[in-house]
Amino acid sequence: MKNVFLLFRRGANSTYDFIGEDVWGDESLYLNLGYWTGSSMSYDQAAQNLADYLGCSAQLHNAKEVLDAGYGFGDQDMFWAKKYPKLKIKGVNVTQLHVHRARARVEAAGLSDRVDLMQGSATELSFEHNRFDSVVSLEAAFHFVTRKDFLNEAFRVLKPGGRLAVADVIPCKIPGGANLMQKVRMRVLSALLSTPNVNNHSSEEYREQLEKIGFVDIKIESIKANVYKPFFSFVRNQKNNAQFMSRLSPRVRYFYKMISSPSDKILETFDYVIVSACKPEVFA
Repeated sequence: MKNVFLLFRRGANSTYDFIGEDVWGDESLYLNLGYWTGSSMSYDQAAQNLADYLGCSAQLHNAKEVLDAGYGFGDQDMFWAKKYPKLKIKGVNVTQLHVHRARARVEAAGLSDRVDLMQGSATELSFEHNRFDSVVSLEAAFHFVTRKDFLNEAFRVLKPGGRLAVADVIPCKIPGGANLMQKVRMRVLSALLSTPNVNNHSSEEYREQLEKIGFVDIKIESIKANVYKPFFSFVRNQKNNAQFMSRLSPRVRYFYKMISSPSDKILETFDYVIVSACKPEVFA
């Protein structure tokens, strides 16, 4: 147990190397928790639903070029490329395993001319100012060291009028402030999620950060009711699925059992939000 927590405290790169390709989908390699709208929904559909929700929030139907920060195995990028035939996608990711696997999958899908996935940091982007119509990050920004640096970089590379959309995990606002037990839960979950403490902002702090950077038209929507409980219900239902469990390596199987029965108190600690904002058409 101690070694697992130490591993996850080393950062997102070590976390995803640990997970490898032992993920939840039957037909995809999505790594997100999904947006669930029915009890009979498959994980693959729920994960794609979340990607679709984020793409709509980023207004990808109006975009010519989008930057995806933290693209995992590239499933969302291939989905967006097929849904929006005129869209070109650039992606950055720090995890070498993801980069190699995602690029191979994009090539196999015949999308290399429109989807360019590279290794790089979302907090130190190599792109020029005012490049992209949209910047998106699907369940990755809470890993970044730091999220604020990413948001600054997103603002820089967005065109005037461009949109930011992020599916993100943040602490819930607790009336009267968190007590000792709640603070302990937050620290434990932050370690498991490879979230630097500096990223544990409330929605109000998140909004203030975006405003200070210069973003306008800021929306922070909680969708936790369609994420946490249905995802963990799916996890619990798989515990006795021998075929599913056989796909997981012993180390991931151990961790899987550990996360399969979170208490409501733990689920109350963190929110799941879709954050969207716009770079002004004219800015100083």
